[in-house]
This record gives sequence, C-alpha cells and structure tokens, in this order.
Amino acid sequence: MLSLLAQTAPGEFVEGLKAIGAGLGYGLAAVGPGVGIGIVVGNAISSMARQPESAGMVRTTMFLGIAFTEALALIGFVVFILLPRTTLRLLAVAGVAGGLSLAAAGPAWAAGETIGGCVIEQVHHAEDEYGSLGALEADEKAFKAFEEDLEGCVEAPSPILPELDEIIWGGLAFVILFAFMWWKGFPAVKRAMDARSEKIRGDLDAADTAKADALRTKSEYEAQLAEAKTAAAAIIDEARGQADQLRQDLQARAEADIAEQRARAAADIESSRRQAIDDLRTDVAAIAVGAAERVVGASLDADVHRSLIDGYIDEVASAGSNGDGN
Repeated sequence: MLSLLAQTAPGEFVEGLKAIGAGLGYGLAAVGPGVGIGIVVGNAISSMARQPESAGMVRTTMFLGIAFTEALALIGFVVFILLPRTTLRLLAVAGVAGGLSLAAAGPAWAAGETIGGCVIEQVHHAEDEYGSLGALEADEKAFKAFEEDLEGCVEAPSPILPELDEIIWGGLAFVILFAFMWWKGFPAVKRAMDARSEKIRGDLDAADTAKADALRTKSEYEAQLAEAKTAAAAIIDEARGQADQLRQDLQARAEADIAEQRARAAADIESSRRQAIDDLRTDVAAIAVGAAERVVGASLDADVHRSLIDGYIDEVASAGSNGDGN
C-alpha cells in the first residue's frame, strides 16, 4: 500500500482523497436512511401488533416510507458520486472545441488539466524532441505515435465508470466504512432492534395479561349479577309469602272481630230484651192493679196482683220465645 501511494502522482493522490471523501459522504448519507428504515419497520410492526385489523394499511404505509427513505440514499449517491464527476465530464466534453481553438492563445492552458492543455503539451514535447513539426512529419512512425497521443488527449472520459484510481480509493473507503459499521453500527442497530422486539413482546404479554384480567373481571361480574338476581328472587318470594301470611292473619283477625261483635250485639240485644220485659212487667202490673181496683171497687193486695201478672207475663214471654224459635 505504501509503495502504491509512493508511485501515485500528486494529482492522482488528490483525486484519490476526493474519492475517499465522496465515499465517506455517501456512506454517511446511507446511514441515516438505514436507521430510518429500521425505525419505520419497527413502528409498523408495533402498530400491526396493537391493531391487527389495520395491518394492510400499515404495511402499505411502511413500504411507502421505506421507498421514500431509500430514495435519500440514492440522492446521496447521486450527489457524492455521480453528480460532481458527471458534471465535470460533461463540461469537459462540451468545452473540447473551445479548448482546442484557445490552446495556442494562452500559455495558462499548458498546465495539463484540460484537453487543450494536453494537446499543447504534446506539441511542445514533439518540438523539443524533433525541433519542429515538419521534422516530425518526416518521420512517419513518430508522426503516427504523435497522432495517437493527440487522440488520447481528445478521447472523452466515461461519464459513468470512474477511473481506476477512483475505484481503488472508493473501494478502500467503502471497506473502511463497512468495517466501521460492522464493528460499531450493526451491533447498535441489532441491540436497538432486539430492545424493540423485547418491548413489543412485553407489550403483547401485558396486553394478554390485561385481556385475561378483563375476562376474569367479567366472569366475576356475571357471577355477582347472577347471585344478585337469585337473592332478589328469594327476597321477592319471601315478601310474597309474608304478604300472604299477613293477609291470612288480617282475615282471621277480622273474622274473629266480626264474631266477637256479633256475640256482643246478641248479648246486648238479649240484655235489652230482658230489660224491656222487666220494664214492661212493672208498667203492666201497675196498670193492671189500677184497672182491677176500678173494676172491683176495692183494693187488692199488690203482691198477689204482681204474682199473677208476673206469671202471665212469663207465659207470654215463653210463648213468644217458642214462637221465635219455631
């Protein structure tokens, strides 16, 4: 490697450094899209795990995000690899005619950095070696070699494929960047993805646990609801039984009160009847005694008359009682 660097011309060394810079720039430009793609995929997996019913829409959005993120890497490749060299080469091809016409007008074009400068350098080299272009034309072999050198100056470089030194330096930069990413970048990304996977797995386990808790709570609630319905039915049946018993008690009490009132009324009637009979007996006895005294014209013994009247009244009462019984 050191011998290769020692044999490299200063201009080629600068070009090599430019290639390394372009490779590093593109590598750094590709790191961001790579991390972005990882984030997009991780978030998509998490979303599909949380909401499986929207997996189709999430998957489509994930692919669009990957496409847009990958486009950044392509833009970085164009900016750092293709654009500078393609632009310079197109400008060089477009300026061939002007460079050839202005080659003899200014010694500044002899620096060897342009096609015109390359032509002037070959002409000066031929004049120094053969003295003049006429002497060069006399030597057919040398003149043919001079024409080939001029054709090499005006040959346009490839707008796509880089030079060999650029490939070497770019490949070296890529190997260095790849080794660094393999050493530092990829393990970090893997750890992040593993952590993300563990988090998603933990979220899924937590969701399963929450679902199991919800099902258990639902079962307990349904059991409590069934117990409440059973208790309510028992309370209603007990209330109905108590209402029936209370109705029967009230009915029995009312019948007893009615019977007692009937007995009391019968007793009152019997007492009133006896009182009326006694009062009637007294009044009738007095009337009968007065009537008898007037009829016979003499006083009768009150006790005798009372006994007669009482006997008559008792007969009448007995006859009335027998008539009621019949």
